Parts: sequence; structure tokens; C-alpha cells
Amino acid sequence: PLFRGEAMADLRELTRRELTNEINSVAMTINSYAALMGYLYMAIKGVGFLILTWTTVVLLGGFVSALHKKDFWCLTFITLVTAVQTTG
Repeated sequence: PLFRGEAMADLRELTRRELTNEINSVAMTINSYAALMGYLYMAIKGVGFLILTWTTVVLLGGFVSALHKKDFWCLTFITLVTAVQTTG
């Protein structure tokens, strides 16, 4: 393993093929992590959109009369924060 702190003498003994395999292994790990973060970001944005849609339906769809005043203001705050995050 190249990137785990071996001495310089150990690095000189690595063949070109071993070095290439080690670099490819590290690059594959980094790429997998980046893909995971990308998919996680898309999932979070999707959930945010669903929250925005749901709170908008509750606030504008006639369910406002069934809400208590505190619930109304909480939903209004959630809607505004989610709208800013979704568009920004």
C-alpha cells in the first residue's frame, strides 16, 4: 500500500504495475465517495422539494382552517426555509 506511510526504500521496491494498481485503487475510492455524495445531495434536494410541495398544499389548499395558530406559523417558516434552500 503506497499511501499508508511506508519508508522510501519500500516505495523503490514497488513495480510500475503495483504502483499503477495502488493509484487506481485510491482513485476508485475517491470516485465512489464523490458519486455517493452526489446521489445523497440529489436525494436531499428531492426530499426538500417534497416538503415544499406538501407545506404549500397544506397552507394554500384549504387545510389552514384546521390548523392551530402555532402550527400555521411553523409550517409557514418551514415553507420559507425550504423554498430558499431549493431555489438557492
